[in-house]
Amino acid sequence: ELYPDPIHTTHNVVSLSGAIGIGKSRIARIIMAYDYCKLTYFDNLQYASLDNHVSGKSIDLLFEHRTGAKAWEELIDPFYDMMKKSPYFSKGMLNDYKTRFLQDGETTNVGIGKDLLSFVCSECNFQKKEKIEAKVFELTSRLTSRFQKLLNYLPHVILDSSANDEGNFMDDYLAKTTWSVKTARYSAWEMRDFMNMFFLEGSFKVYAGDSTYEPFVIDSDSQITPTMDKDKILVCPKELENEARSDTRRFFKGESLYLIHICRCRRRG
Repeated sequence: ELYPDPIHTTHNVVSLSGAIGIGKSRIARIIMAYDYCKLTYFDNLQYASLDNHVSGKSIDLLFEHRTGAKAWEELIDPFYDMMKKSPYFSKGMLNDYKTRFLQDGETTNVGIGKDLLSFVCSECNFQKKEKIEAKVFELTSRLTSRFQKLLNYLPHVILDSSANDEGNFMDDYLAKTTWSVKTARYSAWEMRDFMNMFFLEGSFKVYAGDSTYEPFVIDSDSQITPTMDKDKILVCPKELENEARSDTRRFFKGESLYLIHICRCRRRG
């Protein structure tokens, strides 16, 4: 959906959210690498209409995290490693333009005065809201001032963060931005299901709950009464049993529809 063909892009702002450890930063790095790849396809940057870009000045990709050190560790270092493993980046680039990969943190603002093609702000929900809001506004404004004519092809603003109970910058930003945004929000369950990590250890049964009965883990068929809805009995992957037993109500809260998908609609008939 982000790349309808090898040349164009449908959205300039990408929002990656969801559970910790599902690969948000990895996706961000892939998007940045693809933007850099497409940049090297241009034979003449001035002909490509990079507005106000001064010949000889570097074009930069910015990687922002809570600290500059975290930006290097979580974003830039793996980015370099990914490029070293790529035949195109390691030895086959069409045009090797002067490009820098910049690291930035919450208390700095490395992007000032730079020609930023794309940038990622990682864990932005855990940074001071007023600072990250001002930074993202400034960086997106720079896209329109420097790369206006390339917005259908290259630059991306990538907001990458898991949820923060104390505040959510990403949701607030997405509610008021005028940019076209591609939002991807996945739970750990969805990603583990996508990677075929369920039902490898077996299964267990749960009652999903209804207007009369609270959700519970089924240890014995005797727990099921005639008044209970048989369609609410789900066969769940064994890998989720600890989560279900520790807090069954929370286990189902906001996840019941996808849980049915994970369980492949295996209901006791």
